[in-house]
Amino acid sequence: MKEEEIIHIVACFDKGFVMPTGVMMCSVCVNNPDVDIQFHIITDMDVTEEDRDDIASVVAPYHRASVRFYRIAEQILENSFPKVNEAITRASYFRLYLTDILPPSIDKILYLDGDVIVRHSLKELWSTDLSGYALAAVPDGREGTLDRFEGLGYPKSLGYFNAGVLLINLAYWRDHQAIKLFGDFLRDRWETIRLHDQDVLNYVFREQKTRLPIKYNLQDGFLCKTPEYDESRYGEEVIAARRDPVIVHFTWNSKPWKYYYSPNPFRSSFYKYQDMTKWKGVFIDERPYSTKVRNIFGNLLRRMRVLPHVGPLYMRIAPVD
Repeated sequence: MKEEEIIHIVACFDKGFVMPTGVMMCSVCVNNPDVDIQFHIITDMDVTEEDRDDIASVVAPYHRASVRFYRIAEQILENSFPKVNEAITRASYFRLYLTDILPPSIDKILYLDGDVIVRHSLKELWSTDLSGYALAAVPDGREGTLDRFEGLGYPKSLGYFNAGVLLINLAYWRDHQAIKLFGDFLRDRWETIRLHDQDVLNYVFREQKTRLPIKYNLQDGFLCKTPEYDESRYGEEVIAARRDPVIVHFTWNSKPWKYYYSPNPFRSSFYKYQDMTKWKGVFIDERPYSTKVRNIFGNLLRRMRVLPHVGPLYMRIAPVD
């Protein structure tokens, strides 16, 4: 089998994203039964053999899909990756080192965050021409309100993409020594970084990227009642993408497997594929007990109209799955 006949998909995660990534992989397999899919799973040492077996079990029923695992050694983590906070783990930076991790025979990969769901075939996306570009990506759903351009030091006209779905030209990365460019930026401009590796990728490839249609990364920012994107530029495309997105990305706090006061309107897409895995019905409520009590009483008081009603963050969209 020739390499170009295989869709190579990379996912990078730590212990906290085993289940969502497994669900994402299930959605890929279900909607791409007519192509060969090779998953490349990059994790740290906290992801156990049992976790890896669980991930492999997702792919097992699909004879045209396979999975290969890579572990980032602890000493590499300590020496190569910047310090991060509780919200962003070191796993977020793994994708910056893909040319050192993946086999040199692979010249193109599709990177997918663990909090996305694939609803249709990826063949059209995979066929995107990357000649002369480092990557292809969708604009960030908050691009219209982000203040990253001044901080990163490049003009707003170049745009800012979301790094949760990336079609990457690995050959370009190797030829242009991308790892060195990333390292130089992390060392020299660390104080300017706010959105971690996404800032790094946007700055380094600010003039070497091509744009993907929004349907390939429909983020929360494109679903809000108060838009944070440039409506004059993307308005009609966003409306079309909402009707039938290829990839839904649960950004911000609206993860369907967690409690959130304003649920994402596409959460049914996640549950559809979660129900096909060993994690059917799994829900993670990380709220402290005191917060749960406050939420219960707050909702009760709103129903009694003692407190004002909190309107939904997202617009109303009919379920598509």
